[in-house]
Amino acid sequence: MKASAAIMKWALGLFVMGFVGLGGDASAEPGQPPRACQGAQERAAFEEGRGPGRAMARGAAGEARCAHLEQVAERILRRARRNRPPRRMGRGRGAACKHAGSVSGVIEELHGIWARCGASCCREGEIIAEITGQLYCDLSIDLGGVDAGEYLPRPAQAFCGASFQACCDARFSEFTRNYTSDEGQSCKAYTEGAFSSAWAEARGEQCSYD
Repeated sequence: MKASAAIMKWALGLFVMGFVGLGGDASAEPGQPPRACQGAQERAAFEEGRGPGRAMARGAAGEARCAHLEQVAERILRRARRNRPPRRMGRGRGAACKHAGSVSGVIEELHGIWARCGASCCREGEIIAEITGQLYCDLSIDLGGVDAGEYLPRPAQAFCGASFQACCDARFSEFTRNYTSDEGQSCKAYTEGAFSSAWAEARGEQCSYD
């Protein structure tokens, strides 16, 4: 069953790339709000952040062509790294959901760019891992590791498969274990011990292609 699903996704990817090559538009399917942002107010905050996130990624991409995709990726990553969450998000879900929406918007736009260019699935996995790994760490540090995974969106995948997952897994693990916030707080504590299960679940939800 999994093999058949992988083949279908691969075929869909070829269709998307072929369609784009003929002048079509491949927009990434919007991701779903995370578990903590399912209420009416929280969902509204998530959607409020999604648009600016997509705009930020589009601005980073600019008019660059697919031949310069690595430069586009680096610009998106630089802007994503500067997209830091507000402090003390634990006081209310709205701020955390808005920030999660912004990150989701960046990822959705990135999926669209990658689909249009038919680019490396492994590289996309690494970029997604850094963007979502930073979100996991920022939330964990701010919330003390409590329910951080509840705010992680899981965007719909475009057309990648096993290569995306393997590279995303590896980069998410490396990035989060070595991440340090602007205030000098390390994320490593939230990747092990009592937090190891939550960390593994977060990694799986962001990188899994099942």
